[in-house]
Amino acid sequence: MERAHQTISGDGLQIPLPLMQRYGLQPGAQVVLELGVEGIRVLPALAHRAKIESRALRHLLRHLGDAVTIEARQHEGAWRVTVFASDSLRPIGELIYDLAGDFLEKPSTPLETMRRRAVEIMGDQ
Repeated sequence: MERAHQTISGDGLQIPLPLMQRYGLQPGAQVVLELGVEGIRVLPALAHRAKIESRALRHLLRHLGDAVTIEARQHEGAWRVTVFASDSLRPIGELIYDLAGDFLEKPSTPLETMRRRAVEIMGDQ
């Protein structure tokens, strides 16, 4: 465990940004402070499954339409949202969100790829 010594000012405690960034916390990120007799812990605010599903469905509706279903699960430190064409059990892609609920475009399946796969599946039926 890393230690950093700080002085509490009249405004409270300020943790230097480079230190927070080493642990994946960026400016604007929401955090949870856990205060207990053993000390204070700063944790990223984690999104719940319903929040991730809502964000994923809004994103898909805006870019692909409503002919999809999803399945969200936490896996390997991220939210992985598998996207299915309606009435199909074959996935057409995956949307990735960090644990705080922010969309990660680069590791996600490109929208055009999902659109093409959905058309292929619909043509097979």
